[in-house]
Amino acid sequence: MADRGRRAQVPTATHAIGDAAVRHVLDTVEKALATGDGGVRHRVEQIETVPDDTLRRIGEERVGHRADLTVFADNPLTTPSTDLPRLPVLLTVLDGRPTHRDAGL
Repeated sequence: MADRGRRAQVPTATHAIGDAAVRHVLDTVEKALATGDGGVRHRVEQIETVPDDTLRRIGEERVGHRADLTVFADNPLTTPSTDLPRLPVLLTVLDGRPTHRDAGL
């Protein structure tokens, strides 16, 4: 689909949640771009969390993204539930724009 969009000069927006889904979209976009860029910028929607190497690929492959995200001082999945209300928020991004940034960042 990304290749078809590239040939027609139509950017695609693909919904991908989870590491494997995001990698699949990036692989598809990479394959489409290998046949000729055409100036089309594809987008991945609904990314939740990805490893650092996948995040680097998003930038390298010029895949568009607009984020709503929150960065905590520690991993909320491993923080005891009783400590979650006091877990510091380091960064909040809404619609791709930072709305809160800890002074230490």
